[in-house]
Amino acid sequence: EQTKRVENFGVAPDIEENVLTLIYSSTRLDVEELKGIADMIRPKLTADQVKKLDDPSYVNQEVKEDIAYSKIPDGVKYLKLIEFCAAKHVACELNEAQKQVLRTYCYENNIGYPYELEDKRAEPSVPISKSQLDNFCFDKDASEFQPKYSEYIPSREPTTLAKGEYPDAVPQSEHQLPPHPDDVSWPSYIKEVRKD
Repeated sequence: EQTKRVENFGVAPDIEENVLTLIYSSTRLDVEELKGIADMIRPKLTADQVKKLDDPSYVNQEVKEDIAYSKIPDGVKYLKLIEFCAAKHVACELNEAQKQVLRTYCYENNIGYPYELEDKRAEPSVPISKSQLDNFCFDKDASEFQPKYSEYIPSREPTTLAKGEYPDAVPQSEHQLPPHPDDVSWPSYIKEVRKD
């Protein structure tokens, strides 16, 4: 209805802001219908109204801000949102698609990615092969895999050697065997592995 009115009578002062906003929007948004209406209205503008087209202060400010916001890359929006939430001490959770957009934006612009530590913690661990698993034991109370003890554990009874068979003829009293494993207090996460 207003378009017909403009075609017949030109742009009246009461709809001037709407018309100027429409033409302003048509130059910044890629909408063919909007451009078509703007091209149809433009010839009906007075000389004074044509001058106002160059001055954004005559455009509806909310529309102008919305257009400016829509032109901001999504990565910037998410980054600003995280910064705002951090300043207000409010948790900010983006979904995976939003995190991917933010991650790409941060890496392309050499900006620190806010969720980097969280992503590293969530990374799947490297699978352990059967041969690696055979060399490790896992204690449910321990926080990580512990290597099995594979060194020689002597028996409780010392081996009897014939007299004179000690190396360098050192007296037997100086050849003390290491303590038996049952006599040692082992840390809770170490499990003795015996092959019987």
